[in-house]
Amino acid sequence: MPMSPDKYEEAMRRGNSAAWDQEWQDAVGFYQMALAEAPDDPKALLSLGLAYLEMQDYPEALAAYRKAAQATPDDPIPMEKVAQVSEEVGDIPRAVKAAMQAASLYGKKGDINKAIENWTFVTRINPQELQAHSRLAMTYEKSGRTPQAVTEYLFIAGLLQHDGKQDDASQVLGHAQQLDPGNEQVAQAINLVQKGQPLPLPARPREVMRPPDLSKVPQLETPKDSDTAARKMDPVEETRKAAMAELARALFDLSDEESDSSQEATRGLQELTNGKENGSVRGKQPSMVYHLRQAIDYQTLDQYEEAATEMETVLNLGLETSAVQFNLGWLHVKTGRLESGMRLLQHAVSNQTYALGSRLVVGGVLQEREKHKEAAEEYLEALRIADAAVVPAEQAPALAQMYDPLIEAYLTSASEEDHLKLCNNIKELLVRPDWRTHLANARRELPSHDEEHQLPLAEVLTEAKSGQIVGALTSIHQFARTGNLRVAMDEAYRALDYAPTYLPLHTLMGDLLLRQDRIDTAVAKYTIVARAYSSRGESRRSEEIYRKIVNLAPMDLDSRTRLIDELNSIGDIDSALEEYIALAEVYQRLAEMDEARQIYANALHLAQHSNAGRDWAVRILHNMADLDMQRLDWRKATQIYEQVRQIDPGDQVARANLIDLFLRMGQEQQAMDEIDRYTAYLRQDGKLEDALVVLQELSATHAANPVILERLAQLYQHMGELDTAVKQWDRVGELYLNSGDDAGAIRVLNAIIALNPPDVDEYRRLYQELSESRE
Repeated sequence: MPMSPDKYEEAMRRGNSAAWDQEWQDAVGFYQMALAEAPDDPKALLSLGLAYLEMQDYPEALAAYRKAAQATPDDPIPMEKVAQVSEEVGDIPRAVKAAMQAASLYGKKGDINKAIENWTFVTRINPQELQAHSRLAMTYEKSGRTPQAVTEYLFIAGLLQHDGKQDDASQVLGHAQQLDPGNEQVAQAINLVQKGQPLPLPARPREVMRPPDLSKVPQLETPKDSDTAARKMDPVEETRKAAMAELARALFDLSDEESDSSQEATRGLQELTNGKENGSVRGKQPSMVYHLRQAIDYQTLDQYEEAATEMETVLNLGLETSAVQFNLGWLHVKTGRLESGMRLLQHAVSNQTYALGSRLVVGGVLQEREKHKEAAEEYLEALRIADAAVVPAEQAPALAQMYDPLIEAYLTSASEEDHLKLCNNIKELLVRPDWRTHLANARRELPSHDEEHQLPLAEVLTEAKSGQIVGALTSIHQFARTGNLRVAMDEAYRALDYAPTYLPLHTLMGDLLLRQDRIDTAVAKYTIVARAYSSRGESRRSEEIYRKIVNLAPMDLDSRTRLIDELNSIGDIDSALEEYIALAEVYQRLAEMDEARQIYANALHLAQHSNAGRDWAVRILHNMADLDMQRLDWRKATQIYEQVRQIDPGDQVARANLIDLFLRMGQEQQAMDEIDRYTAYLRQDGKLEDALVVLQELSATHAANPVILERLAQLYQHMGELDTAVKQWDRVGELYLNSGDDAGAIRVLNAIIALNPPDVDEYRRLYQELSESRE
């Protein structure tokens, strides 16, 4: 049946419209209708793959992308998508093959950066893929990125040696040395190969801990009485009470930690990241507890001057939380220290809990000083927060965004008299105990509007003519739904003439660029928006945009770094640590190991000082040690594993690697001491089987080392496995005999004879011969 262009175009248009509205099931249906008219159409296949991917229907997405790849064999994008989806379904071999093909296609097109991105994708999901490391090494070398090329050649040498190709490994190391003659890691690797010792293999990335799903954690219910009491306070008093409650919890935590007996592990982390204990909160804890308690007590008695003095001391001791900043700012304003009070409150604004109260206090101070325009801006920002708090949660973000052009237009055009009038109107609306009810009643006075949109209450208070931007947004969305993306973009550019700083409009333009597959341009637009939100102190919105960017461009180091900064500013420590690890892994995939280690050190510092928990610290330390192992920096790796052992004595991986490192460095006595300490620890917990696993693995790696085998024989003997112990002692004895260590062999024979095996007479005869030969 011949294709009907009209039916195809209509189906694609409707599919794009559904996709724009994120109605993915409908989009799938329309794209399938388009494919019924043009079965091998690449555009329809890619769109169908995206729709299935958004629905997390990975098998169908994979099928669509594979068909698109067959239809356009020279286009790398479908193969790249095949690789990504194959990873999601756990088909690593297919993901590797597809990514290698995509990299090759990008290379033919001259897009070397995208080729590198796909090769590094391969080394992430399969670190021992020799071909990907080889391609990266050659590409880095040709582009003059010598440190990255040398790192890849070290990985290649390790893989070749592991496959028994010693000569090839030596040749690769020789080439790396020619590239960078003074490189210590290369020199050490050559020395190891010459001694027959194994080189480290590229490590598989460890699974990153995800922040807990707080929605599934049981929460304490707020008593109804306290909720009623809160609703009898104005927003400033509510915020002050919230700060006091947070300070009381901090006092409890600090008092509890003061008597905690597990401080040594934390101290070890500080020494590792800082080189020494700096002036940390923990070191000043007893003094902080005292002054914080005094500050709370003075406020309870309405002795605000004394409370402010004590709270200043708490802040200077290092407790720089939003609760402290708001509380001290409020106290300074209360006692007439207006400048310092406003500075502190402007810091507290970044925390959602304290934003409304802080804005109202600062607005009040500015109004008293007759800075009516600045006061109006603070009051409008306060109204934005309060307005969004009384509408359904799903409508709050869109409503808050509508304030941007409105505030800009009002501050630009209104008179001084208008500013003063607005300040009084918003103060009357909000600074009252029943502010929520009053605000809800005021919203009912707004003119009728589209049910999908909540209009800002500030429309009435400012009488700003922001209807143009609302109409423009409606038009843009309508054009986008019908697939007229160019017309939608033209409409967006026209809207910029009267709303040039309205950031949601810029975000929408980024979405339109993304729909046109102009990914680099979309990322550039999103980056501008994210930075603008950040400069305004709107960290949550900035964080959302940066997340979108790193999903589109995982190798964008600057955006991921800025995302971490925003997560830190809003106090989402778990997510910040997760992004730190992701950033370090990107640096590792780019073979920039020094930068990766610094990122891990930064993450460790954050985990330590935010009380994120020892699991995060241990995880980061393991990553640091893995990196040091790959860099052949065994002394640093040893120090790291010793820190892990101090925090978690039962960490089997750290213990095993620590013993292995001591042996590699020729420190046999330290290795034996570590084995003995670990065995003693496990014996107390009744877990000698764990020690057995470690020693069995070490004996396989160091099969020619009699001291390891001797410890393994002793463990078998202690566990009552006498036949196995005798066999193990026999292997140890042979090693001592072959090395000419008769004294060691005699000691082993004594141990075997004591076990009285069936052929004990043979061992006694050999013992007699060795003893006589030594006389």
